[in-house]
Amino acid sequence: PVLSSTPRMGKLSLRRMVSVVLFQSRSLASNRFLHIWLVAILLKSLSTGLAGIQAAFTLAVYAWQPGDLQALIWPSGLLSFGSLSMLGPLASRHKAQTIIALASLTGMAVHLCSVLAPFSPKALVGPQLLHSIVSFARPITTAFLSGHFPAEQQAKVHAITHFCHNLGTSASMALFSGSSVFRPQARGWDAARPFILAAIFSLAGNSIKLVLICGRLGGGQKIGLKKTTSDCHVPPSPPLSPKLEAL
Repeated sequence: PVLSSTPRMGKLSLRRMVSVVLFQSRSLASNRFLHIWLVAILLKSLSTGLAGIQAAFTLAVYAWQPGDLQALIWPSGLLSFGSLSMLGPLASRHKAQTIIALASLTGMAVHLCSVLAPFSPKALVGPQLLHSIVSFARPITTAFLSGHFPAEQQAKVHAITHFCHNLGTSASMALFSGSSVFRPQARGWDAARPFILAAIFSLAGNSIKLVLICGRLGGGQKIGLKKTTSDCHVPPSPPLSPKLEAL
């Protein structure tokens, strides 16, 4: 009896797992907050291709030498480390919505300032260093997103988020490296074309995120999945045999 009940218990356990996975997938697919958040992430990631052409831009427009740009922006790594280690604990005392809003506004300002890069190198280097200072908002943003979903679904949510970000980044690299966007021989406002395009993507993505965290689309509260796997209808476990109960 003990051996005969083991396969049955294994089948029911597998059925329970499948039911839980299907329930979580349906819940994520119908979550409005996640849909809007992913759209914002995708739009923001479409601006990341600008970083791939900045070195070539300085060679063509500024007549710099290879490595000059990297020599000017290398402090950004130290600024990011200092932001996470020093400003991070201070920022955690404030509301996550406030910190995310600050980071979104900073990102918008950075891209708007970089539109003037064809006219001054300061508009290219300065915004990058400024953006490194708000690195403390990254873990707060991650925690804010996790707080809208049960623990058993947070890994799936972050996996989908990373997928959308990587997808947008790949498309952005192909877009900005194309001859229709970046033209090494261009000067003036014509040379600002990739910076204007990146600013449009950044403004769109950050604006959607701002509206979302302000509650206009999200209802002003956590509107993530309220149900957990305990709400999923799964078959009951089979009764144990007398021998198993004795054990």
